[in-house]
Amino acid sequence: MYDELAPTWNVGFRSIHFETASAALWALRHRPRVIVLPQCYGPSHLERILPVLAAAPSAQVLITHEEQLTIPIFHDFLWPSDPASLAVLRACGHVVWNDDSARILDGQGIGGDQIFVCGHLRSAVRDHARSPENRSRLATRWGVDPAKKWILFAENRTALLAMNDHDRREFTASGVSDSDLTQLLEEARAGVDSLMHDLAELGRLRPDLLDHVEFIYRPHPGKNVAVDLPDWAHSIGDGDIHDWLSAADVYATHQSTSIFEAALYELPCFRVGPSTPAYTIRSLADIPVAHEGIRTVFEAAGTPRDDLLRTTEVARVARDTLGDPGRVMANYVQAFTSISKRSSPARLRGRGFSVLRGVLLMPRRLSYELASWLTVRSGLIRLIGFPRSTARALSQVPYAGSWKWPGT
Repeated sequence: MYDELAPTWNVGFRSIHFETASAALWALRHRPRVIVLPQCYGPSHLERILPVLAAAPSAQVLITHEEQLTIPIFHDFLWPSDPASLAVLRACGHVVWNDDSARILDGQGIGGDQIFVCGHLRSAVRDHARSPENRSRLATRWGVDPAKKWILFAENRTALLAMNDHDRREFTASGVSDSDLTQLLEEARAGVDSLMHDLAELGRLRPDLLDHVEFIYRPHPGKNVAVDLPDWAHSIGDGDIHDWLSAADVYATHQSTSIFEAALYELPCFRVGPSTPAYTIRSLADIPVAHEGIRTVFEAAGTPRDDLLRTTEVARVARDTLGDPGRVMANYVQAFTSISKRSSPARLRGRGFSVLRGVLLMPRRLSYELASWLTVRSGLIRLIGFPRSTARALSQVPYAGSWKWPGT
């Protein structure tokens, strides 16, 4: 994306989530024309970015959405109910994967001219080719037999099982009922436990299926949750999933959206039940669950791939969900270019709303962030109630280097 934009744009990167004050100072100094925010949704995200928006009031904001947008349990969690937050979201531009996501935004009051259907960016920067080199490298590193068929099982439920008390409070505070959340976690645990039980039974009753197959269980990245995996299976969470997709022979999951990317690699793809509807992207419902569960997946590893590919609709669903990879990059560049030509965003002018008012309506922590960059900007190192040590540290926050927008 940077290579596509670099000839006509100056592009800078800042970590707003972890360096709010620094990012606000950067925006105040450089006055960016467009601010791109990945997956910015509910109050916990907005309270981080509002100081940045206040520092660059003329900037257009483009939020890029991922699969969470169409997962039911996230609907209440992602969309704030207070008018100030909603006004900010409705004044931003929104990039989505597909028309289904666009309809969800429309239902939240986002105008059609604020929505850009661009497709799945990550799928556009991969060639989705099989890679014997990746297979050889992964086999050597992880002790996986390259002569056997590889089943890659991508697990996404471990992200739920790793949820702590703080995560639960964020969900319930945003409108998700405690009973719904408890049910979701119970379904997630039941699904993982059922898979472990079926794998153990498969090894006991059908050891012949294991002779020519390697089973690679990939937990959700960054979520380390202990599972009772049989000794003959591999649990490998490291590495880029695309390396594994380019090396595997069969793909399976409970409900990870990486199934669509697996389809682009022309892998035979399977869903294994039981499902968790509240945690499932909408289009996954179009992919049937394997009738015999994980046993079906193991048996498929011995079936010619071409025969399997003719019997699955996963590739079609993947295209509908992710968009045409050949058009995605051009769609993104067009979205950036289109929104950059617009006048100052309505969040500052219309309906009596201002970003400052929105900031003051947010939690006290956000006002503290706003005070941070206001103090440094005005040179008031001693603001009533503002710690001198913090002000001194903020005054030393480095800028992002030289910055100059093109005249065009």
